[in-house]
Amino acid sequence: MTDIAITGLGCRFPGAPDVRAYWKLLLSGERRFGPVPAERWNHEPFHEPGDPSAPLAAYTDRVAFVDGVDRFDALHYGVPPSRARAMDPR
Repeated sequence: MTDIAITGLGCRFPGAPDVRAYWKLLLSGERRFGPVPAERWNHEPFHEPGDPSAPLAAYTDRVAFVDGVDRFDALHYGVPPSRARAMDPR
């Protein structure tokens, strides 16, 4: 058997910008979902709460976003700037 050492951990989740905040979020059981912000998009034409199988429709109007996705360091990860601008941050 080979010994290993975990020397660091990084993560970001909606409502938790780092590992400590994520752990606190897990322990509290708090949900970080909210309504779709009007400045993001008008989701009303796509919202079909009664039919989750409706084509091209969303059955929920609750979302959770990770803050700061626009500050992704694309060059560090070898992503060309033109590709980074076209990426969907999901």
